[in-house]
Amino acid sequence: MNSILGYAQLIKKDNKDNKDVDKIIDAGKNMAHSVKGLLNKVKKCNVSMMSPININELVTEELNLCNHNLFFKHYVILTKNLQKDLPEVKAVYGDISLCVANILNNAIESLKNSVDKNIKVRTYKTDKMIAIEIQDSGEGIAEKNFKKIFETYFTTKVGKEGSGFGLGLAITKNIIERYNGKITMSSQLEIGTTFTILLPAAE
Repeated sequence: MNSILGYAQLIKKDNKDNKDVDKIIDAGKNMAHSVKGLLNKVKKCNVSMMSPININELVTEELNLCNHNLFFKHYVILTKNLQKDLPEVKAVYGDISLCVANILNNAIESLKNSVDKNIKVRTYKTDKMIAIEIQDSGEGIAEKNFKKIFETYFTTKVGKEGSGFGLGLAITKNIIERYNGKITMSSQLEIGTTFTILLPAAE
């Protein structure tokens, strides 16, 4: 990336009005930023021990990584409301990172055929729990599937492009419950879905 940016900037020096070179430089800087964020996440995830986690920082990193998804980057309207000065959560960083990534990816997928493409992410404290709320304006989930949605191998994506194996939400629920937390879901067809992760605040 440094080589690409370096040569592009040399070309720019002799072609100051070339808009295509500007695009190469901007794209290179964005890629370098994304790679740095990904490496930072990998470094944290490789530490498989319990440690205090700043939930707002974790959520922000996961949202930054979502920009690898061009659909998310160019079409989705993101609203963030992260409560300041939240207590930390004690957990393995990779576990919570995976849970948030699973729900965000599901939210993005649900928006593909929606007219309004909105994702709202909120963090807040309730009692002794820290909440991560992810709301989308996607296709929603039928009420008959509410009790099945966290079951292993159950998926509403059968026959769809990029359909999964029905493991993401089951794994997420299992991880959250291991930390004495819980995950809830509410949804309406063609209105959207809200998932809320609740984790005990570190003492």
